[in-house]
Amino acid sequence: MGPITGLSVIATTLLWTSVVLGLVVAGLSLAVVAPVLTRSREDRRRRHLSIPAYYRLTPAH
Repeated sequence: MGPITGLSVIATTLLWTSVVLGLVVAGLSLAVVAPVLTRSREDRRRRHLSIPAYYRLTPAH
């Protein structure tokens, strides 16, 4: 019974490791993707077209 018990421990460990890593990857993906999705199209356009005005920067000259 030794080898069967050893294989079941390895299989259970691999299963839980893959589940935990999957949750970590999903959480990190949501943390990165969610803020990008919440930005409006108009906000991105304003930022792209007028960087100094968007960040309230004054011209150097």
